[in-house]
Amino acid sequence: MYTHINGSHGHVPVGKFKVGLIAEKRKPHLTNHVIGDPMVDNQEWAIKEGMVGFAGYPLIVQDRLVA
Repeated sequence: MYTHINGSHGHVPVGKFKVGLIAEKRKPHLTNHVIGDPMVDNQEWAIKEGMVGFAGYPLIVQDRLVA
């Protein structure tokens, strides 16, 4: 579980980082291969944390993005 919510990931603008891109595109991103996924910039962190899969969905209510 990701619990580091301070700093640069405390509030992610639409279009920035993986979750911001998911929001911008309004499409989910699913992978079982985090290591090597071009949308995961910090591969070293993903390896250290033992990440394998990721599922990210945009929050859309009545056709509007909630950001």
